[in-house]
Amino acid sequence: MRILWICNIMPPLVAKHMHLPGSNKEGWIDGIMRKLLSENKEDSKIELSVAFPVIKALSGLREEIEFENTKFMAYGFYEDVSRPEIYDPETEETIGQIIDEVSPDVIHIFGSEFGHAYAAVQKATDRSKVLIGIQGLISLYAKAYMSQLPKRVINRVTFRDIIKRDSIKRQQEKFFIRGDREIKAIEMAGNITGRTPWDHDETQRINPGEKYYKMNETLRGSFYEDRWNRKEAVPHTIFMSQGDYPIKGLHFMLLAIKDLKVKYPDIRVNVAGNVIIRTGLLSFLKESSYGKYIKELINKYDLWDNITFLGRLSSEEMKAEYLKANVYVCSSSIENSPNSLGEAMILGVPCVAADVGGVRGIFDGENDGILYEGSEGNLCLEEISENLRASVEKIFESSDEELNKMAESAIRHAGKNHDPQANYDRLIEIYKDIANRGKQ
Repeated sequence: MRILWICNIMPPLVAKHMHLPGSNKEGWIDGIMRKLLSENKEDSKIELSVAFPVIKALSGLREEIEFENTKFMAYGFYEDVSRPEIYDPETEETIGQIIDEVSPDVIHIFGSEFGHAYAAVQKATDRSKVLIGIQGLISLYAKAYMSQLPKRVINRVTFRDIIKRDSIKRQQEKFFIRGDREIKAIEMAGNITGRTPWDHDETQRINPGEKYYKMNETLRGSFYEDRWNRKEAVPHTIFMSQGDYPIKGLHFMLLAIKDLKVKYPDIRVNVAGNVIIRTGLLSFLKESSYGKYIKELINKYDLWDNITFLGRLSSEEMKAEYLKANVYVCSSSIENSPNSLGEAMILGVPCVAADVGGVRGIFDGENDGILYEGSEGNLCLEEISENLRASVEKIFESSDEELNKMAESAIRHAGKNHDPQANYDRLIEIYKDIANRGKQ
């Protein structure tokens, strides 16, 4: 079978071969790619080609790479992923050329949120061979983008927002633009793979005629090792994997800890990912409205000693933060099946998550941890933050026996969801079904 992957990032194996810095985003792609190349069996022999966005200077990249005695082709197409709301016909043309050269039995598109997903579906000569893997659904994320922010924050435009033409309202507009293309891609594609009842129902609503395949994701390799231990964790420490834009709900967390701080003065929130807080004399020049709001909350409630922005972390650095945390929190206003939650679960870290989108599809709030009512209901900002506060406090006050019971359940659940062999076998099964269906 000739399989063409269309990815959002340059896979780490390719970056290493090209002596280029690799991305920590979507690390699970590296895991499934290594497994596919190392376990390529004769009965399902796969000729893999991988295409991904690159900078202008690397556009037209065409490289044969070998990994564990298996060769695959790497193709680069130009796309400005920093401005994904802009659709570039050049991207569509290059992807069309790649498809023509590979002549794949299956085109597997990882994610629906970028323009190249729409471009690939557009250029596919047989759309029954197209498989879109749902990560999130940006068309729905757009509706939840404001995350109960105060109107003054939504309406405010900072100097940075003016220069970049990137106010909060404009950010939401960009999501809607991308969401329109996402919907068109799903409408045209013959096949979808997803992981939760939520993404199943939403994609079937968009295109009832497409074939939906359930397939879970494999986590980064390092997370299958080690286990959280309360004795080695830092008491009253909260870990969040992201907090750089409204959907991730950092403002909910800050409003929760300003009350928790009264009872737990040593409370600390460690936030990974892009740092949006600007400090210094000229910080206002680079400060977004959301970043300014976060800083206002920190100042108002005197939280500077209670929060640390860690920046971007490697998988090993992320794992270290999970293991030393008292609790992992996913306070997003919308998610499908966040891999960060899966990582925390498989390590046995106590978890608190908002009941939004597809989260309950991978996380059992009765057994795996605590699922609280988030922003999909009619709750206001303060009510959501109070639900989060109460949930975190419940973890802080839980006995070792209660936490161990949660951990055992979460590890079993995540182990089943993120089983590398089962997920690999399912992937090959899906490829065979699509390829064979096209030959009938």
